[in-house]
Amino acid sequence: MTRLSIKESIYFRVNMKMQTVLIKSSASPVRLKMFGQFLIERNIRILYHAGFKNIYLNFTASDTELFESKIKRKISSLKNLTLSFTEITPKATCLIITTNQYLYLHAFSDESNYIKKNRTITLNSNSFYEINDRKTLKTAEKHISEYIRHQSGGIVAQTINKRLSIPLSRLLSRVGVHPNVITLINFALGLFGVYLLLDTSHAANITAGLIIQAVSIIDGCDGEVARMKTRFSKLGGILDTVCDHTLAILIIAAATRRVYMAFNIEIFIVIFSLIALGVIAIIGWNTVYLAKYSSSYSFSAFSKEFISPLSKTSFLARLISILQYFVRKEVYSLSIMFFCFFNGIVYYTFLFAVFGSVGFFLVNILCIKYFPTLKKRN
Repeated sequence: MTRLSIKESIYFRVNMKMQTVLIKSSASPVRLKMFGQFLIERNIRILYHAGFKNIYLNFTASDTELFESKIKRKISSLKNLTLSFTEITPKATCLIITTNQYLYLHAFSDESNYIKKNRTITLNSNSFYEINDRKTLKTAEKHISEYIRHQSGGIVAQTINKRLSIPLSRLLSRVGVHPNVITLINFALGLFGVYLLLDTSHAANITAGLIIQAVSIIDGCDGEVARMKTRFSKLGGILDTVCDHTLAILIIAAATRRVYMAFNIEIFIVIFSLIALGVIAIIGWNTVYLAKYSSSYSFSAFSKEFISPLSKTSFLARLISILQYFVRKEVYSLSIMFFCFFNGIVYYTFLFAVFGSVGFFLVNILCIKYFPTLKKRN
């Protein structure tokens, strides 16, 4: 799974004219950690990214001590955030939550989640989970894990990759591994897989296939940890996008190199040309879309913001959506592993060349037809 940029990962925004929130202590314990993070810290991060810049804290002495000793330093990097201790409700219109509420990422997706009472606002029960003890904590962790699984990737990712990556992500969250560290380590592991893919021995190919599939599984961990720990950043989105696409290009380059080693130069030129056309067209149009029509830094925005909505009315867009799925990492990694088991990576390259040539024509036609109708980014 490609980790999204901050504007895509945090699919919520305050849609109301308020930027103030009051967090009140609850009777339930707040020293419990979810995914290795105190609830107070997690909720402050979610509120901050949702647009709340003025946060008032009405804490007990115990909560105040916890905040000062364990949390304050960790949220010091949040720019333009004002934190104030108070014993009264602010005069401005404000949202009120308690310290034991686990806010869902979609809590601020639309105004129907709010319950307004004069100047005070609360959230509907479907926008948070109340943590009272370790049992409810485990239930909430299971709920958010399932939510992440169902919101990520296609059927292959949800039935195979996510069932392995999410337990690993929960472990990495608890030990405090940063999402960007996961991205870089996984990229290094992928480079080793590419190196083995160049080897013609059957054993090296089997190992390469297993590594590439493992990289596909671990690829979801950085985004999952970012969601679990609410550690979203533009740098993370850019880094993950660059590493993902670089590794994909290197894998195809290594497979194409094997074609050069196994067949004559004419076949190599044809296969290379078909693949290059498809890759150049897709990356090129992605770049144009991001530069002119999107505020995102992730290549996934091209599909989510342009292809997916358009597929509801355009047969061509639906066809591209189907084609895109078969060249997604979750699918091509599994396919490469299968072909590597039979030492047949060159034949996968032939198949990919067909997809590349078809994609070249479809994407060009679609973008030339619909890009002029899009509204340019301000």
